[in-house]
Amino acid sequence: MRFYHYSDVVGVIDGQPVKNNYNKGDVDRSMVKFGVTDGKYYAIVTFFNELGDTLLKALEQKLQNPVIIIIASAKISEWKDEVGLTNYPATRFYLNCKTPCCQNYPWKLVEKRFKCRKYGKFKPYLDRRYKFCMLCSNETGSIPVLWSDKELTRVTGKTVYDVLADESQENVLQGSNMYTVVTVSDAEEISSHHNPAEYISAEIKQTEISQDTNVIKSSSPPTGESTTKTRARKTTDAIELQLPQKTPHRRVKHNVRMQAFVPTFLMEKLLKIFFVGRMYTITNFQVKEYTELDKWKCVTTGKQLMFTNQTRAKEIDERKYFIPQNCFDFCDLGDVKNFVKQSTYLADVVGAVRRRDDLKIVHTKEGTDKPQIRMTISDRRTYLNVTLWNDLAECFQQEISSTKFEEPMIVIIAVGKVGVFQDEFDICNFSPTTYYINYDHHSVAELRKV
Repeated sequence: MRFYHYSDVVGVIDGQPVKNNYNKGDVDRSMVKFGVTDGKYYAIVTFFNELGDTLLKALEQKLQNPVIIIIASAKISEWKDEVGLTNYPATRFYLNCKTPCCQNYPWKLVEKRFKCRKYGKFKPYLDRRYKFCMLCSNETGSIPVLWSDKELTRVTGKTVYDVLADESQENVLQGSNMYTVVTVSDAEEISSHHNPAEYISAEIKQTEISQDTNVIKSSSPPTGESTTKTRARKTTDAIELQLPQKTPHRRVKHNVRMQAFVPTFLMEKLLKIFFVGRMYTITNFQVKEYTELDKWKCVTTGKQLMFTNQTRAKEIDERKYFIPQNCFDFCDLGDVKNFVKQSTYLADVVGAVRRRDDLKIVHTKEGTDKPQIRMTISDRRTYLNVTLWNDLAECFQQEISSTKFEEPMIVIIAVGKVGVFQDEFDICNFSPTTYYINYDHHSVAELRKV
């Protein structure tokens, strides 16, 4: 007898379900295949026969996009090395159901892009995480161990995006995600199954305990009557003590960017301590809330660090910790219009260069001559104009002239200022703006695959 475990899943229907008819055992059958996603993972769903026809009829109604489906009692199966969901007699589905899991769904699919329901911001690349299970065993038995994304990243030193970016024809077979094995270390230890049945412990005999209650005779003389008196117990009143309340446990967020403010009189001192690309532990600093007077912030967090003359920094070995050297909060190119009518935040964008002008000198309205480079970047859906000025424009021109880059050239503009020039959206450099050409980042690898 087999016992099946069914699961309930919820996700956004990706694409249009497709119906296929086939014949099995002289019986006409049909199946409807489609994909569902929760913004992080993707799964293939196959509904057979009547349930598939019912789904197609339900989708013919005018439903609000995106269509969120709840599949109750779905059967998890594997077909051609791919895990998917299929239906069973107990399987049911619900479309755009008025439940918290549907109404509070964080992302919705708009024109093949994911948009945050709360803030209305588009996210071009959704987060991906490791999902790894390992079976460990010894002479006592076996136990499955689940590895979290944080632990695997720390042990391997690579994120999921780094692994996906390293995919090539040498380590991937026929476009699948299964990697070929190069070497196996400690083969005997790894292949040992440690079956507990092979280890038979010695039989332990039960120890008999005597039940003889005879009093042991002693030759010592009997004692006289005891004169010890019992003492009265002293009663005390309980005193109420107000203990300080426990500090609530705060969940630590990872991969969070924060901006640090350095006063002018400490600039020269801290420039001798901090170097770009190195890792430090920083102590004795202040944390302040952003105010309405703070403009053109590099990050979207509500707090900033304030360095003082008591701030100390100690360089640490970066091999013991895994912290990305650069962290970006990319804005979808189709969403840059939201940055035009505000002066609070700067934006990070990434795109492939489609048009680029050479360095030229432009006479500005202030009556000064400034170096300028203009180009256009695209993510295959929309485009954005980029304008670099002064030293950043000269550095960009010198770098592309001295180095041969892979085409198409993909550029990351970090913390740029978004505006409008000649009725078109444009991002230009501000004081903290930097650029990266064909940078080793998962967004560049994803964009190159498009």
